Amino acid sequence: MTYVSLSRAESYYSLAARATLSWRSIEHPGLEQFSEAVFALTRLARQQDDDVGWREFLYPARRARDIATTVPLPFSHPSMGVAPLLDQLEGWLPSLRVYGGDEASEIGEAALAAGTALVQLDDAPLLDTILDIAASGRRVANGVLLPIAKYVGVVAEHIGRNRPDIEVLGRHEIPALRELGRLTIVGPLYWYKEHQYVVTSPRAAQIVVLKWAWYRERLPPTASLEGSRGAAGVRMRPAPPMRSAFEVAPEDERTAVDWTSVTRQLASSSDTEGSEPVLARPAILAGEYAVLLPEDGDRLVWLLDPYAPAEHRVAKVDVGDLEPGHVIILRTSGGGGLIVPIADEILGDEAPRLRERQRRWKTRLRSWVMQQATISEAVAELRRRGCTRASPQNIQNWLAERSLRTWDRADWDVLMDVASLSQEAEVIWQAMASLQGAHIQAGRSIGRRLREMANTSPPDELLRSGRQVFALERGGSVTAFRIEAFSPSTVDCAQDSLLVPIGVREEWLT
Repeated sequence: MTYVSLSRAESYYSLAARATLSWRSIEHPGLEQFSEAVFALTRLARQQDDDVGWREFLYPARRARDIATTVPLPFSHPSMGVAPLLDQLEGWLPSLRVYGGDEASEIGEAALAAGTALVQLDDAPLLDTILDIAASGRRVANGVLLPIAKYVGVVAEHIGRNRPDIEVLGRHEIPALRELGRLTIVGPLYWYKEHQYVVTSPRAAQIVVLKWAWYRERLPPTASLEGSRGAAGVRMRPAPPMRSAFEVAPEDERTAVDWTSVTRQLASSSDTEGSEPVLARPAILAGEYAVLLPEDGDRLVWLLDPYAPAEHRVAKVDVGDLEPGHVIILRTSGGGGLIVPIADEILGDEAPRLRERQRRWKTRLRSWVMQQATISEAVAELRRRGCTRASPQNIQNWLAERSLRTWDRADWDVLMDVASLSQEAEVIWQAMASLQGAHIQAGRSIGRRLREMANTSPPDELLRSGRQVFALERGGSVTAFRIEAFSPSTVDCAQDSLLVPIGVREEWLT
């Protein structure tokens, strides 16, 4: 969901009809040697039935390769972050010897030696080529597209010291981009999924792809933009031939997220014991976060479009309508719902006391449920005591954060009895009534409050990094996250784990 004016949309069609696409192939012996060793080790690991023992070495090795081949800075620049990754390689080399044997150990040592030599160099072949392209031909507005958004800021700062006219961009900044004279893409093209906004709907009259000599390019279709005028073809020059002792094809690269590791971490934060599991789909968020999105039940989330007019910037949408690049708003001050922090602002100083009583009865009830052999036995015992609405789903609901009390007071008294809170049943019942009133008010106002925050806070940080925190008056916060990718498979989790962003390891996301 990206808003553009009619005149700008018209210009995109016009631009596509006259855009040209060409390649620049670049080489660097030291980087080629390092990349070849890392790819060789990756291919060897794929031949194993279980590569678990290799991963601690492979993660930093791949990450170091990805950075060195995509970030246009000198190899020795501290902001590259390659040197610390090489330190990790050295630490995990003994483990690789144990799990991988002599061949893997030899390749690992070669990768470490080549990488160590590389970071001692001030060479910057990507940067030099970008500056050369920008200086060639007639003077036009220049942009550079990087595949790793994390480095956009530091590269822009470095380039800006000498060429402030070159705009450094991440892929999510391209959709609303004004027309450029020239866009240099740090490629190959298959790094940019389906070439969206790169070739499919180009944003520059001249597109130049920087490709390392060992990458085999996958050419896009010549008819790249179709609309009311029919097909508008981007004129392409032939891609340069391979010039390397080894080559990398699209199928060789580890371009997908390591969903096994991401899902394992999300699942480890999810305690389904004592409650019925719910179905969720993991998703990667900007800023090295991941989240579990509901597949069943209440699937509505808040979406923020930073490009939309103020009155349309925040809307509630179904999870099924989300796509990579969309921005969702999640609570980051604990828990997964947005109702709670808004309700606490309404309650003011009373909130801590009331929340403590809520935590107290839920903790006691959870402890009792876990003492039963199964959920079914817990349901049977509650029903025997007179709780007519006891069921596996209702027990799960009562233990969840959003639940405050039962509909029926008789059921409530049974829950307080098994939780050993009978003497406090009336006091807690009234406390939950106060919370319930605040929740109702929060539910009515949450859309307005989110719109106010989104409209009064410039989305500069969100557009730059894909993540922006919005502080609440009483110290809590909600955060807008750009969605980077969805897992191809689902996972069982606890209800309370839904919509809770969790930090994950950077190397799982490359």
